[in-house]
Amino acid sequence: MKIHESEFSVRKMCKTLDVAPNHYYQHRNGPPGPRAKENSELTRQIESIFESTDHGYGSPRITHQLRQDGWCCGENRAAKLMRINGIRARKPPRFVPATTDSNHPCPIAESLLGDLPQVVAYQSGVDIRSYISPSARPMDVPGCGDESVQSTYHRMVISRPSAH
Repeated sequence: MKIHESEFSVRKMCKTLDVAPNHYYQHRNGPPGPRAKENSELTRQIESIFESTDHGYGSPRITHQLRQDGWCCGENRAAKLMRINGIRARKPPRFVPATTDSNHPCPIAESLLGDLPQVVAYQSGVDIRSYISPSARPMDVPGCGDESVQSTYHRMVISRPSAH
């Protein structure tokens, strides 16, 4: 009703809503209720916790801290009071992985494999890396066709499984 006082008379709104005008004015101008008083005190506690944690706690952590301090408050209530009072946790900086430093002074190592494509094959428990000719036909690729027809440039045993 308070929002619409500028558009409609209070008497008409009270009559429409079946509320006595004196009850409306008593509610509007009266002292705050117990819930409003508790919300006010709770907001002060939330602000205190928020300041002491360097603006890093959101409603879940603040609720946990309030409960440790003896307050009976749910997370939604804490979130609502924080939102109403403009209390918002600072977001952590976005993670940007730094995996490659392209501006280093060191020389770039040459590729030892050249332009040969690499295939990893596991045969009888031995890790074998096969380097296949770029002009190889499908039947020449290990595992495709007769094993005696395979033509690979080089095979190198990388590791053998350790005995347990």
